[in-house]
Amino acid sequence: MAIGVVAGDAVAGEANAGTLRYLLVAPAGRTRLLLTKYATVMTFCLVATLVVAGLALITGALLFPLGDLTTISGTRISFSEGLARALLIALVVAVSLIGVAALGLFVSTLTDSGIAAMATTVGLLITVQIVDQIPQLRAVHPTSSPTTGCPSPT
Repeated sequence: MAIGVVAGDAVAGEANAGTLRYLLVAPAGRTRLLLTKYATVMTFCLVATLVVAGLALITGALLFPLGDLTTISGTRISFSEGLARALLIALVVAVSLIGVAALGLFVSTLTDSGIAAMATTVGLLITVQIVDQIPQLRAVHPTSSPTTGCPSPT
């Protein structure tokens, strides 16, 4: 939700505050402005994800003893390997938020109201999650091939 709020307010917030006009008058083109806004939102995705992961690791270290870790499969890994895996997971989550950032930035260009753009972005994300849970709509999802695990072309 935080990514939807920041991305939704990226351009619409400037339009609402009246500063978008000054940005568009600058010699930099509109494409450059949008790419810069998108890069800023993607940076927020990365920083926010790393902050949440870091705070979770600090809280875990305060509540539980540090040492070797046991994975879900039952294998034991070293603490440093566990930290590396946690960092990799955080990076994967940050990359997965790029789509949300793009959607929010797109919606932000359609309106002058930052609140409307934020609400629309978050509302679309909630709607997609709800629709994903309706069993009758599973037909629109790609099916996996039983032999390769890859989506079938049908």
